[in-house]
Amino acid sequence: MKLVNRKKVQIGELSLQYGHRTYLGPDGVERVARTFHAECAYHGQRYAVPLKTENEDVALHRIHETGERILAGECAKPVKVSVTDLARRYLAYQTSMSRAKTTLTKYEYVLSTFVAWANTHFNKPIGKFTEGDFWRWHQSVSSAYGKKTAYDRSVTIKQMFKWGVNKAKLLTTNPVSGATLSRPAPNEQPVFTPDQIAKLLEEADAHLKPILATMAYAGLRFGEVRDLAWSMVALPPDGPGHLVIRLGGSGDTTKTGKVRRIPLHPDLRAILEGLPRIDDLVFHAPLSKINSDGSKKLNESTTVKTLKRLCEKCGFADARKFKLHSLRHTFASMLARTKTPIQYAQALMGHRNSGILALYYHVYDETAVEAINAIQYSTPATKPATPTAA
Repeated sequence: MKLVNRKKVQIGELSLQYGHRTYLGPDGVERVARTFHAECAYHGQRYAVPLKTENEDVALHRIHETGERILAGECAKPVKVSVTDLARRYLAYQTSMSRAKTTLTKYEYVLSTFVAWANTHFNKPIGKFTEGDFWRWHQSVSSAYGKKTAYDRSVTIKQMFKWGVNKAKLLTTNPVSGATLSRPAPNEQPVFTPDQIAKLLEEADAHLKPILATMAYAGLRFGEVRDLAWSMVALPPDGPGHLVIRLGGSGDTTKTGKVRRIPLHPDLRAILEGLPRIDDLVFHAPLSKINSDGSKKLNESTTVKTLKRLCEKCGFADARKFKLHSLRHTFASMLARTKTPIQYAQALMGHRNSGILALYYHVYDETAVEAINAIQYSTPATKPATPTAA
């Protein structure tokens, strides 16, 4: 649009120009409109606004109203972006944020399954996506995989739409901003009893025993055990020793990004002192044809299978339900059983908050019985009456 007698108006970060638009009359002669028009460019979009007045003061008032609406995103034109494009760009954004490999794998899977559903059950421009469509997808996931999986995936999809509006400016409105998710109750986590831990350590071979002992006595995640280096194990002659956990999470850091110091249990210290030192790593994969020198790193799936077979050998009920993380659950349960203050347990396990730690706390039956029996309000009602003299 060509404007004559242009003037500039600045509204925050938005720069607008207004004047009189030129146009060609029926006779082909260029003329100048009597009413005012305004134009500007903002976030890659151009706006041409007829102000519909010949009064400059009224025109300025309408310019300010229009500018505020543009800044608020009310006047933005829908961007021609598909569900596939939005998901692809959001994954690229997460990748640029240096997310952990496992986190990116999760994003990629959730986004790809959402796109597959949308291509089959939605198949419209993304500007027509509604909260109702979101709940239809949510229900399909919940029916197939359960409420917890549906909740976790829905959080990712809500984050994608929020990013598309607030950061990427690909969408003018967020269709799922009003969709409130209720976090489902956590699933019961499998946990070993103290007797089962003792049985495992008794029956495990020389390769597996130190791994299980480290997870049970220090509460480490598998990744932290896999990457545990001798430089992180302190064995002073005049003290119990400790582990300094710096690595083991995704991206060569702990899960919380913080270093934690875990005192060594005497039994664990004795086990670690008896291990050979092949290289800087404490643990390695078992000897095999492809690991003849014993230097190959631990593999999680192989170690899980070995643990399950050991649980079956020990005759545990529901032996296949146990996993490596069950040892960490047991560690947390033992902290609870010994009445360890929550802030200490939280620090030892490397959790950001006590809410997460609560998932791992299990109260043993005998501990619950002791707690109930310790309650005393007054003289027991069943106390025999004192006989009176005849």
